[in-house]
Amino acid sequence: MIELYGGTCGCCGESTVEFLAIDHVNGGGNQARKAGELAASLCRKLLDHGQPHPDYRLLCHNCNSALGYYGYCPHQTPSDEVG
Repeated sequence: MIELYGGTCGCCGESTVEFLAIDHVNGGGNQARKAGELAASLCRKLLDHGQPHPDYRLLCHNCNSALGYYGYCPHQTPSDEVG
């Protein structure tokens, strides 16, 4: 899964596997979880797709959380937000 999505955070370049997560590009992760989407089923769906899906990307937890909480990552300026 991580290799399929490039193996590094799309924002800061972090490559430590334990720090990486799949991000919903246009938000929606909270809604997906509330609707019952499990991480394992999402990973299976994306692996079955066979190539990176445009609605998802690999980010580290720090960059992913910053985007969720603040709408931008500190690695970027608010006008250059990831995505």
